[in-house]
Amino acid sequence: MSTRGLHADSTAGTRTVTARRYAFDHETVGAERHWLDHDLFGSHLVAALSGVIPPGERFFADAIRRQRDQVDGPLREQIKGFIGQERLHQREHDEFNHSLARLGYPTAGIDRASAITFAVAERFPARLQVAVAAAIEHWTAVIAEHSLVEDQLADWEMSEATRAFLAWHLVEELEHRAVAFDVMQAMGTSELERILAMRVAVAMMIPSVVGGLLVSLAGDRDTWRPRRLGRSLARFRRTAIVQGSFVRDLLAWNRPGFHPDERSIDALLDKWRAELFGPEGLVTTTSQARTAS
Repeated sequence: MSTRGLHADSTAGTRTVTARRYAFDHETVGAERHWLDHDLFGSHLVAALSGVIPPGERFFADAIRRQRDQVDGPLREQIKGFIGQERLHQREHDEFNHSLARLGYPTAGIDRASAITFAVAERFPARLQVAVAAAIEHWTAVIAEHSLVEDQLADWEMSEATRAFLAWHLVEELEHRAVAFDVMQAMGTSELERILAMRVAVAMMIPSVVGGLLVSLAGDRDTWRPRRLGRSLARFRRTAIVQGSFVRDLLAWNRPGFHPDERSIDALLDKWRAELFGPEGLVTTTSQARTAS
């Protein structure tokens, strides 16, 4: 597949996608049930999202890996970086989920439900697998961008190792946000196929994420305390991922001619790479994070 015909906004010729081999001490998440700033809903929401991630990352990496030898130019090397990043995210979220399970979160069950969902997706034609991967990567990239622009992690108390882990993942989601999209376009996916793939992706993910969240909340006695739940939901409504601009950026996928690179994030990435991976960066200097072998 030639990449010469990629979208005019694609940065495939210049983007860098690097797999950073860090391992994090997830035991530092703590012993409190509501590990994320003592917040009921936020703790369960992140736990539910983390629960679905390992099977998803495996699916994305496999779907794109199968196309690597068919792609020419710099995009082939970016696919290598994409696969490396996704494999490391899978590994670290597996470990994170084990720690959350010890706090009472049903991450193992959410993981199993997610695995069933993606096992079904693996039966899709290769073209649809890549398009679905690109669609879900759009969601994760928009979540990452808005979380980093608003520096959402700074507003929530958590261990420094957990903060470093989550920020590392968010930055790398932004770095590879358009790799699956460019592979999809190199395969000749039409605009209609692209838009339909998002419908398929949403239908796949809603049961695992929403179902997992509801099961997780239902098992927490604090959920059944109306004042506690109400305060937590009110706080959630002020976060970056429920603002109008977030919804607008998600829905941009449905616009004819859309490409993830049409809006530059270079300055945002430069800022966060320095804050996380520079000599005095959060990941670099956090004692609970170490370079993995």
